Amino acid sequence: MCHQAHAVPRSLGTFENQPALNNRVCRQCDSEIGKCEEQLVKCGPEAILRIAIGITGRSGSESTSPFTRGHAGQEALKLKARYPGTNYDVLVEPIPGTHDVKPLPQVVIVTPDGHCEHVLVPDIDISTEELDRRIKATGIKGQLTLWPIAAKEEEQTAILNLLRSSNLCSGEFTDENIAPTIETVEVQGTIKVDPKYFRAVAKIAFHYFLANYVGFCGSETCFEALRQFIRYGQGNKDSFVKQKRGNLVAELNQGYRPKYYGHFIIGVIEERFILVYVQLFIGKDINPQYYEVILGNNPRQIVVPDEQFGHFYSYYEPEARTKYSGTIQELFASNYIKVIHGLTLPYHHRR
Repeated sequence: MCHQAHAVPRSLGTFENQPALNNRVCRQCDSEIGKCEEQLVKCGPEAILRIAIGITGRSGSESTSPFTRGHAGQEALKLKARYPGTNYDVLVEPIPGTHDVKPLPQVVIVTPDGHCEHVLVPDIDISTEELDRRIKATGIKGQLTLWPIAAKEEEQTAILNLLRSSNLCSGEFTDENIAPTIETVEVQGTIKVDPKYFRAVAKIAFHYFLANYVGFCGSETCFEALRQFIRYGQGNKDSFVKQKRGNLVAELNQGYRPKYYGHFIIGVIEERFILVYVQLFIGKDINPQYYEVILGNNPRQIVVPDEQFGHFYSYYEPEARTKYSGTIQELFASNYIKVIHGLTLPYHHRR
């Protein structure tokens, strides 16, 4: 049974003029890759960026935050920022549609020597016993200073009341003014993904190629290894997806930047290989790494100048979004240039 599919998954927004793969992708295959796409949008750096620019899933809202619980086999993302007026860090999450962050509901445990641990309390209606269990799990003992932190006053009050009723917590409770928004601070964190993340990137690349190039239908034997990697995780991810640094588009080397955020996806047919380059969430103030995805060998063994094509999946700014999250713009290529850096933006803006 087949259905309609797109290169860029719905969890990254809807794009006007996005070509569809009609009756070329098995519904079951598309569904089984869902865990991989979940890891891409909720465990990778894309999880932070999509929230920061206000991109939501199919329902229009996020049911669970990637900063309060894990997804697709990975733990919750942990970002830390210095809490205003203090010398300790707290767990934070981006405020949708902004470059600011806000503290998550938590207990910050400070030891006499200044060491900090964080106990996340996203479900503030937990029992005192459950909070005690979470504090014990940190392994910290002795005379401690406990700080209830949250972005909302009612959350902070609820956590403070839990601490006061705890038999475990005999340390000092500090109830200070909350900081609902933390602006202009350095945010630090670690990103951990597994092969599912790279399978999702490979799927984007494969579906993009099939949607934009009529020379192949996707069932050719040259794509068999890639299909097995995307659907079942078979093979070494380094054989299909390579992480790279740099710019995909020539003008970026000259200081030009996109007006807002978006994704570059570029297809190239070389003499030996069919490649797609994917760079997600490039913007006016960020230049993320990109991925070279090897789809398979080129069975025709020919290259002509126009066998290179690319698009910029450009997001609209939040106030301009209605039915769509953004639009798709074709990149231009000079006929005599066969390398990827010959592609140019449909329009460009200096930083």
